[in-house]
Amino acid sequence: MGIIGSIRKHSWIAVAIVGIAIIAFIIGDLTKRNSGADLGMAEVNGVTLNRIQFENMINREEAKIRLYAQDPSLSFNSEMEKALRDSLWANFVDETVINEQLKKLGLVVSDAEEKDMYTGEFIHPLFMQNPQLRDSAGQYNRALMASQMKAYNQMDTLNRLYWNETKKMVCTDRLRQKYATLVYSGFYMPQPIAKQIAEYGSKGVNVSVVSMPYAQVNDAEVNVTDADYQKYYDEHKEDYRNWNEEMRMLEYVTFVINPSAKDFAAAQDSAMSAWNNLRNTPDNSKELSRLVKSESIKEYTYDSTYHRASYYPAAFGEKVEAAGVGSEIEPMQIGDKWFMGRVMNIENRPDSIRTSVMFVFSNKLSSSFQRDSARADVLSDSILSELNAGRLEFGAAVENFCDLKLKGETPGDLNWQKDGTLDLVYNSIFEQVFKAQVNFFKGINEQAMKTSAGSHFRFALPDELGYAIVKVTEKTLPVKKYRMAVIAQEIRASNETVNEIQNAAYKFLSENRSAKAFEEAARKQNMQVMTAYVHRMDDRVNGLDNARDIVKWAFNANTKVGDVNGDVAALDNLYAVVMLKEVYQKGYYTLAQVRANPSFNIDQAVRTEKRIEIQMAKAEKLAKQCKNIQDMASLLNDSVMVIDSISLFADRFGAFGMEPKVQAVASVSKANGLIGPIKGARGVYFVQVNNRFDMQQMDPEQLRMGQEYNTRRSIGMTQRGRYLSMDRRIFWWLRSNANVEDHRDIMY
Repeated sequence: MGIIGSIRKHSWIAVAIVGIAIIAFIIGDLTKRNSGADLGMAEVNGVTLNRIQFENMINREEAKIRLYAQDPSLSFNSEMEKALRDSLWANFVDETVINEQLKKLGLVVSDAEEKDMYTGEFIHPLFMQNPQLRDSAGQYNRALMASQMKAYNQMDTLNRLYWNETKKMVCTDRLRQKYATLVYSGFYMPQPIAKQIAEYGSKGVNVSVVSMPYAQVNDAEVNVTDADYQKYYDEHKEDYRNWNEEMRMLEYVTFVINPSAKDFAAAQDSAMSAWNNLRNTPDNSKELSRLVKSESIKEYTYDSTYHRASYYPAAFGEKVEAAGVGSEIEPMQIGDKWFMGRVMNIENRPDSIRTSVMFVFSNKLSSSFQRDSARADVLSDSILSELNAGRLEFGAAVENFCDLKLKGETPGDLNWQKDGTLDLVYNSIFEQVFKAQVNFFKGINEQAMKTSAGSHFRFALPDELGYAIVKVTEKTLPVKKYRMAVIAQEIRASNETVNEIQNAAYKFLSENRSAKAFEEAARKQNMQVMTAYVHRMDDRVNGLDNARDIVKWAFNANTKVGDVNGDVAALDNLYAVVMLKEVYQKGYYTLAQVRANPSFNIDQAVRTEKRIEIQMAKAEKLAKQCKNIQDMASLLNDSVMVIDSISLFADRFGAFGMEPKVQAVASVSKANGLIGPIKGARGVYFVQVNNRFDMQQMDPEQLRMGQEYNTRRSIGMTQRGRYLSMDRRIFWWLRSNANVEDHRDIMY
């Protein structure tokens, strides 16, 4: 079972957490979310997914995760729920579109091929890379894996689940490898073409060149019309394709909830009142603890915890570092908070400590323990004496006497913990075992800190429940640390201020309910208009939480471009008035959308095309007046440049840089006179061949293989010379071209 456990440890918990549901492991009839309505929720290439089906997928995946964690009561917060839903949805789309292709092609993994992936000739990387499946020489051990598989029927439910999931994953991966290989093999250059290209590439020429750079066209000559934009868009439409899911572009103005001058004054009065109370409250009293608890925000408390001075905000920390025991640090405003405090104690302490623990319980904790409190006392005291005398090793003590064994690198090991956290860590051990909150270990952190590394101590549990025997294994080097009574108070906006800001937002909304009014009012009031691009299932807008209602409004069928949301949105510490600026459907962006989006840079592209058009028209007129390259140079008042050697695959076209089209025309042309105009990358060119000569003969087969490799590489089929087992681009293309109807926002 150890090997399967190792596979589980190194791969499948992570797989489960992100919710990649490869198989359906059904545990019970979990339908807690179902309301009884079987709502059509989505369709992918004709395959429908309804509400109940999706809810059952979620329930099954949550059940699997609870199994992995071995915690039936494990709960999921809203972020985890969303991540799980998104993962299952992506997996549904992925499996639907890819399995459709696999089915059409009849691709399968046979039983023999499946077995071959873990005991045969072609071991899957998931097994090959597992160190637990290697022999002493570091080689994959097929016999060891085979013996594990023979014990399949003796596996417990959890290990059997892990194995079935692993097997499903490697089979799915192999199927997709097969599909990718078919695509990979489709990139083929026929030998006759390779032979022809090799012949062209083996010819060199000496040429004379005159150029007409596009940069010579004056800006005044470049008059761009709407027809020019349309022509360029039509010719380059594939460059403006939205492969992703539909989006909405939002514009919004914000009304940030900041404290007013009146609020700052009230916060200062409150801080001064707390300061007077702190100064008049004696050390080590319950009153001091109550004062800090009642006056300070929860991040800062008065307890036994020690911190470095750098734990506190810089200005306050500098005061702490310069203070002595009993010193009081006067109130200071740092950002949106007031800080004040008293230095209770200073010690040189380690930042981290490593401990091991064993437990000796009495029957007062549970009737399953036979010994009473007196016997637990005697036994634990005897164990401690033997440990301190060096007659008993801690590991042996754990194995022979411990009532609650913990899994660590060594028996009872709790690994490294930060100073101040041991009380919580030890309590959490009991909480995990007994599924109840406890406070048994108050003070164990300080006792461990006072115990030297390598020594042991006994800690009595309350109510004669038993004892913890602790070994202090290691400590980090001591540093200067402070125990503080700190009062920190936030400077907050009052209810009055919040209401004023909210009223301002509603006033802006009521007066500006159209796109034109919204934009004009924002400009006149010098307000920054924020932009956000959102997808259908987003619940954040530009990183702001609690924005799900805004997204649902933006994707509502009744919401049109230019509409302003009829309600003010409350987002974190601000209010927002939101307008739907644009809708981007999946497919091609419209010309208007392309022109409005600076990232496409279509203005520059169209002006460049216009320059090319102008320069080509000039060149064609000049060509009619010339018989040779010298005539052209005279008309252009330019000199002729001679390039000694040009070929189809030359790295450069003389001083002009790479000009593939010009190089190709010059090297394969049979003409002896003036050739041109040729539209190049940087300008229009005229060339005249002075001499032709043979170069080193190219190998057509090497050329063919190189071209195929470069083509595969350009689409991502290879990476650093290695074939990708599941090429992202192939499956991305399948997903992007899928016919997806997504209405998950019906539910979420």
